[in-house]
Amino acid sequence: MIHRNALYLTLFTLWILGLGGCDQETKQESSELQFAEKAVGKVVPSEVAYKLRQQGEDLVFVEVRERAEWDEYHIPGAIWIPHSRLKEKDEYSWKLLEELARTHKYVLTYCGAGHRSGFMATQARERGLNNVYNLDGISFWKE
Repeated sequence: MIHRNALYLTLFTLWILGLGGCDQETKQESSELQFAEKAVGKVVPSEVAYKLRQQGEDLVFVEVRERAEWDEYHIPGAIWIPHSRLKEKDEYSWKLLEELARTHKYVLTYCGAGHRSGFMATQARERGLNNVYNLDGISFWKE
């Protein structure tokens, strides 16, 4: 009985000091998407996306720039679905984006500065893919 009371007293003390469950709360806060208002609308800043990736959050990057831009540089592990194909309503490209949205918590589209990817993220949400967001652009990721 004394050991149980000591355990309860320790747990109560930790709770009062704010130490009980602190890590869990911090993890929940840091694993949520945060947005910034930019000229291209509501975007996910690269530093937020990078932090979530480092924490092992279930997200995937979708590069919407064209082939020459992809070949020059892209975020490691990104999936390439060019803006031109999505804009032309290419069935295969949209099916791939739908599959990524179905199998990942967050899908982050990106291009150079967020204009093309913002348009595609908006189009995706209009199609019911509500976990597709616009990253602020690969130019910010490089920094």
